[in-house]
Amino acid sequence: MTTLREAFILEDGGVISLVGAGGKTSLMFRIAGEISEAGETVLTTTTTRILFPTRHQSSSVLLASSLESIREKAPALLKDTPHLTAAPSRVQAHRDKLNGFQGEFINALWRTDLFQWIVVEADGAAGR
Repeated sequence: MTTLREAFILEDGGVISLVGAGGKTSLMFRIAGEISEAGETVLTTTTTRILFPTRHQSSSVLLASSLESIREKAPALLKDTPHLTAAPSRVQAHRDKLNGFQGEFINALWRTDLFQWIVVEADGAAGR
């Protein structure tokens, strides 16, 4: 059986942005699972809002609104698991959701070389 990683020819690391209606969050965590099972570091995040991940989706969640904070905290978390999810904060009105980062922030995060992969849910269709 072909994995998603093989099907999408995901070989050397990079930023993957998922857009469109339906299935982005599930796809994001499935790709991240395949990458982390191979022992490579992967960050999952969003530019919109996502539900707080289950332990099965991502066992480590980092809430940090600055690049410095992520640089400081991520290395220790990555010692326990190669996959973590990061967001700047929880959504105030819906505590079961995470806010997203701006696209420019994700670009800066990529340039830190903390992660071999960053998988981003990059737009929202609001369940439509």
